[in-house]
Amino acid sequence: MTQGLARALGGIGATHAPTKSLNNHIGVPLTLTRLPEQTRFAVFEIGMNHADEIRPLTRLVAPEAAIVTTIGPVHLENFDSVEGIADAKAEIFEGLVPGGPAIINADNPYALRLTKAAAQLGAPVWYFGEGEACAARLRAMETDGRRTRIAIEIEGRLRHVTVEGIGAHWGYAAAAILLGAKALGADVDLCAAALDGFGALDGRGAARELRLPGGGSFMLVDESYNANPMSMAAAIKALAARPTGLGGRRIAVIGDMLELGPDENALHAALAQDVAAARIDLVFCAGARSRHLWEALAPSQRGAFAPSANALAPALIEAIRPGDVVMAKSSNGSRISFVVEELTRLAQSQGGQE
Repeated sequence: MTQGLARALGGIGATHAPTKSLNNHIGVPLTLTRLPEQTRFAVFEIGMNHADEIRPLTRLVAPEAAIVTTIGPVHLENFDSVEGIADAKAEIFEGLVPGGPAIINADNPYALRLTKAAAQLGAPVWYFGEGEACAARLRAMETDGRRTRIAIEIEGRLRHVTVEGIGAHWGYAAAAILLGAKALGADVDLCAAALDGFGALDGRGAARELRLPGGGSFMLVDESYNANPMSMAAAIKALAARPTGLGGRRIAVIGDMLELGPDENALHAALAQDVAAARIDLVFCAGARSRHLWEALAPSQRGAFAPSANALAPALIEAIRPGDVVMAKSSNGSRISFVVEELTRLAQSQGGQE
């Protein structure tokens, strides 16, 4: 989202944004101190894993618009409920300049809670989503298994954007980006044109075709930067939409999701339902929490289990064959990125990407 918004705004003026997820009490001030004098737009990512973390940061930034993309069961070890997470994210509205809109995903179950929080502060609310009440309304999404063409209606006009990624979350992100641009007074048409062709970043869905030692190739989808139950389910669903090569399979490599609190084992096991619905061929699991997913899988879907990503890599490398599509995802601290690195090294030893 941050890099996408920066790309859209950068098409019409000098734009400043963090290059990484500098979204905490260190990263946000650092992004501010690096703000060039000649800047037309600035994009800040403000994150949290506990209450009262966003509040001082949003007041420091004083945004002219604030976007909450979604609310879900993340960082639950620090909250009693998902409602608490919604309230913590709603803190971002407290820093809005007068008249600055709170931009909210209308299709999220906690949209009303966020709306009430914004209204209490006197902030106007702009929605994005599929409903008629949305200022940025998703009208269509089509995918060819590698990219997604999105139609978004704003003020009665359709804008079309094609992104190098698949999954419904891309449509919502594009709608939020264009609505955010509108809130800043940017030309929405120019921003849509600048956003066109934007692709998933390393660790956040980037896909590449890699060579195998015995000949042929497979596709690696790198989702290794972060994970929670919502994003994991979305990644599994997106994997199901990717075409395989001749005789290929869809393989999910899943590491632990962190900071989920007392229900963490059940939340991992519940992913087996997403795997079954998506008809994923094989699942490789790494980590103590992911063992609960492994045990909940149908026997035919079990690839291999290991206590760590490092220990899992050899079994996965041995299993991959030409035409496969491999998606790797976990929380960053679970280091499923090691598997991505090992697969990339393997390909480089054979001459790299195709």
